Amino acid sequence: YMRLRHRERHATQLDARQVFEVFHELYASGGEARMYETALRCKDGTVKKIESIVTLVRDARGEPVGFRNIGRDITGRKEMEQQQQTLRDELAQARKMEAIGTLAGGVAHDFNNLLMGIQGYVSLMLLDTEIFRSHYTQLQAIQALVRSGSDLTRQLLGYARGGRYEIRAVNINDIVRQAADMFGRTKKEISIELDLADDLWSVEADRAQLEQVLLNLLVNAGHAMPGGGEVFVTSANVTLEPSEVGGMDIEAGRYVKFAVRDTGVGMDESTRERLFEPFFTTREKGSVRGTGLGLASVYGIVKGHKGAINVQSEPGKGALFTIYLPGSQVEPARLPEGEKDLVRGGETILLVDDEESIRNVVGEMAKALGYRLITARS
Repeated sequence: YMRLRHRERHATQLDARQVFEVFHELYASGGEARMYETALRCKDGTVKKIESIVTLVRDARGEPVGFRNIGRDITGRKEMEQQQQTLRDELAQARKMEAIGTLAGGVAHDFNNLLMGIQGYVSLMLLDTEIFRSHYTQLQAIQALVRSGSDLTRQLLGYARGGRYEIRAVNINDIVRQAADMFGRTKKEISIELDLADDLWSVEADRAQLEQVLLNLLVNAGHAMPGGGEVFVTSANVTLEPSEVGGMDIEAGRYVKFAVRDTGVGMDESTRERLFEPFFTTREKGSVRGTGLGLASVYGIVKGHKGAINVQSEPGKGALFTIYLPGSQVEPARLPEGEKDLVRGGETILLVDDEESIRNVVGEMAKALGYRLITARS
């Protein structure tokens, strides 16, 4: 509060000097009139923006003897102009992020097709290679590298909202606890506090994608606290009114809100503006660098689920990421059991894909597993 009052007094002193300079310049030049804007503190303590015109008052001999100042309250107009500028900035940022997403999605789709071809042929070679063969280890290494590349393209597709989602009703609290437990085991120097609502609504979402969101937010918090610190994760049911969703690109209604707050180094405004861009990172080249895709994929996944994400941060004051996802009354689904072995069979499969390389490699893999195959390009 005292800092706020100090800033207000400082601003008033600056306005007083500017007004003095306007009056002094008018008196010195002998001009007709000057227009200026300033802030005035009213008796009730409020500050008003005033637009004024000042003229010299002269005596019968034409000598200046005083000033006449007429002002009008333009506080409402200034607030409206500021809101319009904020909306323009938000629209420009949204268009920029959409354009980057379109580019990233196009590159990721094409690159993913190449990786799928490489992965398929390596898998076929591994099926036919005995474990004692000299190339087996190298083939496994190629397969691991391809999977790493596939992870990157999956993050890019998540950012571009072009990823494939398997939508089920899930409970965010379960995902939060799982992610916090996994992260906590690897970062002993960081304590994680959970404050989760007991009656939390479910959300209809891709569980794996939301796990990625939580882990990326926790990893980002860890990078902001290299010497250790605290992370606070909360969840709650909220109902957003039309007046509360302005600038978030979501509709009013019922949402599940979860937030991740850290006690780290924080961010300045320029960093916050670029935070969700692919390949943007603040980590130095001399350190272990990330891909710059973690928060980009968070942004894309949240938007892909018709949600919104807000960031609040200042240098030295940590960061708060708040995410809103549409709430649902559908009961959370049970996790499907995973397959442990390769599934072989003699049935006939129709494979449709517009990429010839995909048709070829997937076709060979299906045949290697015993299936009959019919392929089509459309």
